[in-house]
Parts: sequence; structure tokens; C-alpha cells
Amino acid sequence: MPAALEFLKPTFIKSLFLVEWALFILISLASGELEPNRQLLVAVYPLLIFYLVACILAEISQRRRQIARGWALYLIAVGSMLLDQVVKSSVEATIHFDTSIPVVDGWLHISNLRNERGSWLISFFHLNFEITPLLVHVSLAIIVLLSLILFHRFYVTTRRRSLWADIAFLGLFSGYAGFLCDMNLRGYVLDYICLPHIVAADLKDIALTIGLAAFFAEIWDNPAISMRDAFRWEGWRKEWDSLARFIQEFGAFTIGELRTFLRSIRWRQPNSMDRDET
Repeated sequence: MPAALEFLKPTFIKSLFLVEWALFILISLASGELEPNRQLLVAVYPLLIFYLVACILAEISQRRRQIARGWALYLIAVGSMLLDQVVKSSVEATIHFDTSIPVVDGWLHISNLRNERGSWLISFFHLNFEITPLLVHVSLAIIVLLSLILFHRFYVTTRRRSLWADIAFLGLFSGYAGFLCDMNLRGYVLDYICLPHIVAADLKDIALTIGLAAFFAEIWDNPAISMRDAFRWEGWRKEWDSLARFIQEFGAFTIGELRTFLRSIRWRQPNSMDRDET
């Protein structure tokens, strides 16, 4: 098979990256918010972009097990979030509020739109979550972001190293961190990627979509995990025992990570004191 055809060959993992946007199109059609005309074509072409991204990631996954080693991956995640904020600051400085500039007229615009609900998906379903900035900053930033780091380190240490696991972490961490930055610094999310008369989004939304798809791709791709067993209910006793074992294992790992971190601090302090004495 030619290399190009092999690269574009459909697989189940690649289809996972299309699910969220395909559901959005179907729900939009069913609710009457999307007309089956040229507007539908504008809504459909992002599927091609997501599929191309899936093909690239699938190809890379055949050659690499990791995006980066150690803490470099977490620096990349923070860098991705900062890049999104830099782009938004540039958009605010160059494009007036509630206006857009066409990149491809009628197909893709760069916009300056405010989403006070925090996500295009929440806005689409007209949901509204009133969370105080303090609660967002303290509970979500500490609990969710720290948990993502710990779960990723736990998985790649005790289960297997996988490109899909790294991509899932990058997408979920940078996307959620970007959401927290926007809601705490601005009080809203600035959406600058606009499909005219359909939806406006930002890099956070794309990162979360790719991260969630990569999460399920890892479940499917890991030979130690059966997709059938992963979601099969085995009764309260077995499910509880399985959950208890996982909590015990994850707790022991977390304590070990904390001890390692504290030892590294203690190891550095005497060295710094020695340098001061000399």
C-alpha cells in the first residue's frame, strides 16, 4: 500500500478524534441551529482537520512512546497554556471587541468574542455555572491540575509509557489551565477561532477535544486493557474491591512522590548552606 494511503487509512483510534465534533454537528442539525446548506459545509470541514491531526499522531505513536521525558512534558503543557494567553492578548490588542477578521471569508475568521460561560460547549447547551473566582482558583487549580499531573506520572510509571497518555495529559492540562486563567484574569473566555454563524472557540477547546480523544485512544491501544472489560459492570463487590486496590496503589505512589520531593528539598538546603559558608 502506498505510504500516503497507509497514512490516511481509517482506524478506530483515528475516528475517536472525530466523535465530539460530529456529535456537535448532529445536535446542531437536530435543534435547527445548523441549516443543511453551505453552513453545513463550513461546519463539516473541521472534521478533516481533526482527522489529519489524528493521522499525524497515529503515525508518531508508531515511532515514539513519549513526547518528552521527566518534567519537560509539564513545561510543554504550561507553555501551551501561555501560548494561548499570548495569542489572546494579541487579539485583544488588534481586533475590536465583538468583531472578526476573515482569514477565509465565510469559512474561518479571527474574532474577539467573550464567552462568559467559559466554553463553547457550555454556551451551546445554554448551561450556566456560577462559581466564585476564589473557589475556581483554589479548589479547581489545586485539585484538578495536581491530580492530572499525579495520574499521568502514576500511569506512565506503573502501567506503560505511551504517546497517547502524554497527548491526553497535554490536552487536558493545558486546556483546563487555560480555562482557569481566563476565568480568573478576565472573568470570561476570549474566543478567537470563529466559524461564522456556527461557533467560536479557542485553543483550549481544541486541546481538550484532542486530549479527551487521546485518553480513549490509550484505553483502546493498551493491550493490557480490554475495552470490553474497562466498561463492564462486574457487581458492587468486585467493583469496590477494584476501586479500593486502585486507591491504595495510587495513594502509595502519591506518598512516594511526595517523599521524593521532600528529600530533594532537604538535599538542596545543606548544599546552599555550604556555599554560603565558603
